[in-house]
Amino acid sequence: MNRGQAERSRGLPNGLHSLCRKMETAILKIDADNPEPRQLEQAAEVIWRGGIAAVPTDTVYGLAADPANAAAVKRIYEVKGRDFRRPLILLAANLEMVERLDLQILDLARKAMEHFWPGGLTLVLQAAPSVPQHLLAGGTTIGLRIPAHPVALGLIEMAGFPLASTSANRSGSPSALRSEEVIEALGEEIDLVIDSGPASLGVESSVVDFTQSPPRLLREGCLTRQALEQVLGGIE
Repeated sequence: MNRGQAERSRGLPNGLHSLCRKMETAILKIDADNPEPRQLEQAAEVIWRGGIAAVPTDTVYGLAADPANAAAVKRIYEVKGRDFRRPLILLAANLEMVERLDLQILDLARKAMEHFWPGGLTLVLQAAPSVPQHLLAGGTTIGLRIPAHPVALGLIEMAGFPLASTSANRSGSPSALRSEEVIEALGEEIDLVIDSGPASLGVESSVVDFTQSPPRLLREGCLTRQALEQVLGGIE
């Protein structure tokens, strides 16, 4: 099912109808290694209908929404207490999905994608007209990552488009590594929490800006500067 099919559907399955009306947080347990397509479809329907889901990734739990839905993106900022001057990122499922964004990807950035994806590297690239302006926080760049987690990848594939995302915690607080921590931090302010056990790495992604030469390390996370430089050469 794609976004258009979801919009034409008559309702959400398995009692999730009230989810978008009453702002009640649903908890959906999905096996981390073998996610069931029907469960992924339930989660995707929340996204299609403008909801916010907390999603497990390889690094930490993240909030996810339809990037084309400005109201859903705004809710992420409000729920998290995030500075509106800080852009969100996009989580993609595969390189084909990345190519559809029509971004300008230079050779070194492509090398980083091929070596570190799926995995814990967020690339900052020059945004293209295909990227909604409300994701950019007034800037001209967008962060992009393919996570190494079957549930996150399955959800993105089921949704049919990259998901707007940021970590599932209050700004300034530690990142959530388990669904229970998401629930404790965000309570009933989001629509769905996917419980797939702990994030495998438990450390946020490393962020590298590829809009300049040499690339600049903006955040050293699960990938160290040394690991990055072994592949990319010198970085600032």
